[in-house]
Amino acid sequence: MIFRIKDLTKIFIIIDPDSANLAKKVAESKPDGLFIIANAGGTAEITQQLRKIGCEVQIYSPLWSNTVDLIKKGGTAVEGAFVVGAIDNNDSSKEFLKFKEDYLQKYGDTPSFSSVYSYESATVLFKAIKMGPNLKPSTLKKNIIKIGEFQGLEENFQIDQFGDVVRYYKVFRVENGELRKAD
Repeated sequence: MIFRIKDLTKIFIIIDPDSANLAKKVAESKPDGLFIIANAGGTAEITQQLRKIGCEVQIYSPLWSNTVDLIKKGGTAVEGAFVVGAIDNNDSSKEFLKFKEDYLQKYGDTPSFSSVYSYESATVLFKAIKMGPNLKPSTLKKNIIKIGEFQGLEENFQIDQFGDVVRYYKVFRVENGELRKAD
C-alpha cells in the first residue's frame, strides 16, 4: 500500500508532554492524518486522548511503536491505525513459526520486532565470529559485510557495504485488536 500526500500545507511538529493538551492542539488544526513518532505507549496515549475529544484523524506510526503494547495500551482507540513494520506475527514460514512457538513457551507472549531483531542480530554475529580470525570489531564488521545476505526468520535480509541492514518493510493496520498486513 502506498500513501501519497497531496497537500502539505499543514505540517506541524508539536512537542508537548501533556497528551491531553497535545490532542487538543492536533484536533484544532483539523488534519487529514497524523504521523505520531513515538513508542507504543506514547502513540496509544496520544490516540486515546484524540478519541476522547472526538477527533477521528487517521493515525500513522513508525516501526518504533509496532509492538504488542500498542494494542494492549491503546485498546479500541488505535483501531484503524497504520503502523510500519518488518515483522509479521502472522507469518507462516517454518523458521518464524518455530521461533514464535519457542518464544511464547519461554516468555508467555508473542515476539515483538525487537525480539526478532535481537535473534537475527545474534545469528549474524555468530556467523561472523565463525569466520575468524579474531574477535576485533573491525574484523567482525568486515566478515558481516563479506557475507552480505542472511536468512531471517521471515525472509532474507542484506547488510550493505556500509554495515546497514536492507530489508523489506511492510505496512500494518490495527484491525479487531490485531496488527494485520495492509499491503
